[in-house]
Amino acid sequence: VIHCAGNTRNQSILSMTPNDWRDVRRVHLDAGYRIARGAHPNMSHGSAKPGHLLFISSLVGIRGGRGQSNYAAAKSGLIGLTFSLAREWAPGVNVNAIRPPLTGSAMTDSIPENRFNDVMNPVLTDDMAPPEQTAQLVEHVIDQPELTGQLLSADHRVRGPW
Repeated sequence: VIHCAGNTRNQSILSMTPNDWRDVRRVHLDAGYRIARGAHPNMSHGSAKPGHLLFISSLVGIRGGRGQSNYAAAKSGLIGLTFSLAREWAPGVNVNAIRPPLTGSAMTDSIPENRFNDVMNPVLTDDMAPPEQTAQLVEHVIDQPELTGQLLSADHRVRGPW
């Protein structure tokens, strides 16, 4: 099971409404909780091949982002959830998270032009990664039968194979 959700309500925390905070948390962190609880019975089947739960986090979940405290907290929370569930469910279910490269998508297409350089600064390139790069990393993680409790952080300068 792969939990890959995306929504934002970007603005400074002093301008952020409780609903802005709650909406982002629900889509990212609360949904991760619900997905994990719902999927576990179908993944822990005692077979030789483990089940896999993979959370998609974000660079913002690690380093924060201006006007993104709600998103940063939710994505960071997924990392903590990953580490905890990996301890609870091993062996039998592998739980990991990835921090993909900044990837071109409908959500990143909405980054205002005047903020683009600020967003791209930590990734050391001038362009976003293609979605296929993240898909390759996802494939690599779920193909590793012994990998659990890890946060794999993808660098824009590395283009696989993973």
